[in-house]
Amino acid sequence: MKETIEVNIPYGTGSIKTSIPLANYQGTAVPVQPLQPVENDVEEIKRALRHPFGTPPLSQLVKANDKIAIIVSDNTRPTPTRCILGPVLAELHDKGIRPGAITIIIACGLHEPSPLSSLILMLGQDILDRYKVVNHDADDNNNLVLAGYTSTGIPVKINRIVYEADVRISIGSIDPHRFAGWSGGGKNILPGVAARETVNAHHILLQEPTVRLGITEGNPFREQLEEAAKLGKLDFIINVVLTSQKKIACVVVGDLVAAHRAGVEFAHERMKVKVEKLADVVIASPGGAPRDGEFWQTEGKCLGPIADIVKTGGIVIAVAQCLKGIGNAEFAHFLSSMNVGEMEEELQKGPFSMALAKAYKFAKLAEKATVYLLTEGITGEQFPKIPVKIITTLEETIGQIIESNSEVSILIVPDAAGVVMNVAD
Repeated sequence: MKETIEVNIPYGTGSIKTSIPLANYQGTAVPVQPLQPVENDVEEIKRALRHPFGTPPLSQLVKANDKIAIIVSDNTRPTPTRCILGPVLAELHDKGIRPGAITIIIACGLHEPSPLSSLILMLGQDILDRYKVVNHDADDNNNLVLAGYTSTGIPVKINRIVYEADVRISIGSIDPHRFAGWSGGGKNILPGVAARETVNAHHILLQEPTVRLGITEGNPFREQLEEAAKLGKLDFIINVVLTSQKKIACVVVGDLVAAHRAGVEFAHERMKVKVEKLADVVIASPGGAPRDGEFWQTEGKCLGPIADIVKTGGIVIAVAQCLKGIGNAEFAHFLSSMNVGEMEEELQKGPFSMALAKAYKFAKLAEKATVYLLTEGITGEQFPKIPVKIITTLEETIGQIIESNSEVSILIVPDAAGVVMNVAD
């Protein structure tokens, strides 16, 4: 009997267990020293608020009569917004700012608005009852204001409530991002509360060779979104680094660049993973809920990060529940109506579409490797022109793969959104 190793792959709010023969097991891509949660979340947030990077403390930035805009992550992000808001709102109220002067804006970007059920989970009913909460709409031109142009000419149109506030605060998470290097910092301005035309004008840059996961310096995608955030007058950020269990490991606050880089330095040292060789088979998850709620997120947070660690001609198995289906109507349209060549022609013809670019990257991965999706919310009929195999059991699929090639190497990536992987030279 073959000796095996049991692995757990996050799936929704639970996980899927499977066994890999040791002879085929290349390893599990997790950091050598995983992130550790802080002892007390609220106390750590309070401590960070007293020691900002690059700005005075929040209590010195606000005045009693100020209008405050607090921009928070949407329901596709694991940011513990409710926990962070408590100490932040307490500081604002200590300065005499009334609840009616505070608006909480959900940084939806080009995502669907967060429904009431999600807002209750994200913020708590007490917050919804006491404060004005608004989902940003990237297509609502009446509520978008031109803040200026970046050095490359990107028109920075942002949410009117954010633009007209006296003080703008952003709450988000820092984790690896395939284009911005790392999430967090100014991303709640662009794409978070920006116009669709602004997002598309900016996301053209994802085609640049220096736009890469884990890289901030010299990355034009990151540089331009930070220029946009400065034009949008983002005053103060509260960003957290989370463990794989979505617990707070680090809190950084202050300037949108200085605080962000402090968080990135902390995260990178603890999230980097050296992969010894390109894998024949990669089994990966975006880390479970909420990132595997839809295919839009799964493509970006799972398939994007692993595209460079699987061999050409290899196999990718994405484990993602996707109960919300594809998650973006435009993205679903391109996935269902075009093959990789047609997508490439459409991208060259323009105008640029982020949804098309994501569909194209997925189609290119499916051209490079055989792609399996273990999911409940998606069917094969949604990819008629892209070679995708929908599966319902992991163990059986692994068995079939090994049966066809007994020497195949299998790499497990349980949280592709939480690691920065580099293949050894």
